[in-house]
Amino acid sequence: MLLSLSYVAIEAWFAPELWGRLFAIDATIWGAGSLLGPLIGGAFSGPHLWRGAFWAFTLQALVAVRARGAVDAGDGAHSRPHR
Repeated sequence: MLLSLSYVAIEAWFAPELWGRLFAIDATIWGAGSLLGPLIGGAFSGPHLWRGAFWAFTLQALVAVRARGAVDAGDGAHSRPHR
């Protein structure tokens, strides 16, 4: 269902001349996720490192929060207003 929603969003938000390129990017992302998700999950669960997966996602969240803080600390010319 999410894949079909992403296709609908592409058609609704972008010009028709960009659709082919965006559909290819979307398919690549979904394909990589389908391959790498179980591969990474198996790497953590195989040697019983499921806690490692938790810490990896925690680290990813901290990096995202820091990146968002860096964007918000910019000059404000291109940032969105806070909700």
